[in-house]
Amino acid sequence: MTILAAFKEGDAISIVADFRVSFASNQVDAISKFFIVDDKMGFFTAGSVYLWRQAASIIQANTHGITFENVAVEDGPLHSSLRSLIERSPKTHGMFGGIGVYWDRANNQSLYFELVGQAGNGLRIRVIEDGVIVLGSGSQIPKVSELLEQEIQRHLERSGGFYPFDTAEVIRRQLKFILSRCGSSSYGKLGISPIFSLSAMNSDGFMMRGEEIKGEHYMSGAAPIRYHFSFERKDGHLVLYDHLDNRTIKIHDVSDFPHNGQTGIEFDPEGLTTRFDAPSYLSGDTIYIMNQWVEDTFVDRTVWKTTPFTFMGRIMANPLYKKITSVHKNNLQSAVLSHFKNTGYHGLIVLPENQTFFEAGIKRNIMNHNWLARYVENYADFYTG
Repeated sequence: MTILAAFKEGDAISIVADFRVSFASNQVDAISKFFIVDDKMGFFTAGSVYLWRQAASIIQANTHGITFENVAVEDGPLHSSLRSLIERSPKTHGMFGGIGVYWDRANNQSLYFELVGQAGNGLRIRVIEDGVIVLGSGSQIPKVSELLEQEIQRHLERSGGFYPFDTAEVIRRQLKFILSRCGSSSYGKLGISPIFSLSAMNSDGFMMRGEEIKGEHYMSGAAPIRYHFSFERKDGHLVLYDHLDNRTIKIHDVSDFPHNGQTGIEFDPEGLTTRFDAPSYLSGDTIYIMNQWVEDTFVDRTVWKTTPFTFMGRIMANPLYKKITSVHKNNLQSAVLSHFKNTGYHGLIVLPENQTFFEAGIKRNIMNHNWLARYVENYADFYTG
């Protein structure tokens, strides 16, 4: 499983992909989702590595018959050969998907197309229109395409134009925000790595950006998490490198991926998979969340609610949080502030039988500690009376 998110405008496209491949019992962050067939054609992959390994060989063997005019045509040479593979494969091999590109150097143009299939069933191919596309398990997140589209459009209005790498950075930032709202466990549940690569393509060709990222993440009531990692080429090989623990993971593309899944290899230097996990606070069919921020003279509280969604039986939080209420109390004395814990995002446990009363009264009682202690089972996580 994976996530493959893209935004196309005109003859250019931004693509964000993760590095994870999932096996029956382990997840491995060691695969590049892009492979080049030749100087005319390349693919970003999603879904079954087993199927894509075979597909890569089939595509390579059929390149002589694939042209700009027929590459994305139903029943064309590419579609026919891959459809045959997908239809005869056992259903246990799961989903097959990807984004393909074909460069017509002579006429200085490019064509982007989508492949989506299910093992044992069939395969669809279509030319990608302008806008957002999301493939892989990440496409099962409620409204993920709309959330990405909204953020991209805000960015394009501010920037005054479409610059593919800048837009890819916006997509990555928004994906991390969406996944954080689904819960830190959503990376493992969806089979998505916490690290994403940025790519851009136009009629001139393809570029994947190498990066070095360094910083700190501050968590309420805990020491900051330092991170320093890079995605780069070393000794001719793509690698993920953690500078703090001197750990290197060699990256392969799908056509030569050697791992058998017997050992898990996860790469999370930012600690994204160990932060606040909203679905762990599910009560009935509702999740309540409060962000409590405490500083020298004030306390700030915001309360949201959301619902769960499931993927392959795994529960996550819908990222479309609904704000219930908020309050900001300033100029508070230290004796008063000392009772509030600087929790950041944290779940509120409200029993199903109390949720109607809680929602009816929370706006009036957001700072009423006796009332909150009555309806919120874990209010002591936020306030010590």
